[in-house]
Amino acid sequence: MKKHRLILLPCLLFVSFISCQHPSYAPLPDGVIMDVPEGKMRLQVVNDRIVRVTVSPVDTFSTRTSLIIPPDETYIPEFTLREKGSYLELSTEKITVKTDPKTGHIRFLDKEDRLILQERESQGKTPKKVTIGGENTWSVRQQWSSPADEVIHGLGHHQNDLYNLRGADIDLWQENWEIAVPFFTSSRGCGILWDNYSHSKFGFPVTQDFIPPELLFDQEGVQGALTGSYYNGSDFDEIKIMRRDSVINFDFKTFGPQQDNTFTTDPGWSSKPLHPEIDPDHYTVRWEGEVQTLHPGRYTFNTFTTHNVRLWVDEQLLVDGYGSSDLYLKGSMELKGNKRYKIRYEW
Repeated sequence: MKKHRLILLPCLLFVSFISCQHPSYAPLPDGVIMDVPEGKMRLQVVNDRIVRVTVSPVDTFSTRTSLIIPPDETYIPEFTLREKGSYLELSTEKITVKTDPKTGHIRFLDKEDRLILQERESQGKTPKKVTIGGENTWSVRQQWSSPADEVIHGLGHHQNDLYNLRGADIDLWQENWEIAVPFFTSSRGCGILWDNYSHSKFGFPVTQDFIPPELLFDQEGVQGALTGSYYNGSDFDEIKIMRRDSVINFDFKTFGPQQDNTFTTDPGWSSKPLHPEIDPDHYTVRWEGEVQTLHPGRYTFNTFTTHNVRLWVDEQLLVDGYGSSDLYLKGSMELKGNKRYKIRYEW
């Protein structure tokens, strides 16, 4: 199967939005620029297999040099441009990019006119004004259609134990054990490079977070935390202390758990231990209580740990990480809305 590579390079600009009532286009030496509902869209031929797509919510494009794609000033683009009904087609020897200026919809086809890749019919690209750090800028969401049998690889190195990234939610944020690369390939013979240096997400755009304390209830039914029971021994052998923990996010590097919401060892642990009789090398913890849902639907519970972990929700074992070397584990289940469910988490 021939491989086709595509490059998607959206621009984020810091000025106001301009909508176009009468779509038009103008040829360029390396492609074409056109009016679309989102603003302006530019297609640039990189080679006969790669077309660069840049979308701007205003009437200008960023002139900032890409940190990912080195310019090739020796290449002379060869392509044809023609109108076909309501569509505008840019064709190279290997691929055709078909766009509808009235809707902004874009699709890629091979020379046999077979579909390689296409945007969703609605909201394929959505620019939104945002203010970050006191600076006015844009947030951009891009959506492509993905058939059920598609396999997606790439996006860097992530501790999620996934071979196929289709349907996954991946935070493209560089951190310990996580390497973010905004590029993926598809089993359909194409790839997308998102030339963007902002914090980006693949999949569902909402950031995963800890369960809010107001949705947790301890064993006594008191809102705001789960009941944490701390034991000596590797099998919950001898309980030493019980307390309320509002967030399950601890660092057990050397001496034991900490209460703050960071991923560093608490420097005050050695002088202020959780309990003087807890063995820092052989202890176990169990958190119990209830979690309340807000809406009906499928809920996914994610865990991260460097040691054994088990998670039960509504008496169902969702995560069983005992004996597993995987750091990131998760489980999903259907839950009703506005209902409290038993939850138990063992480490």
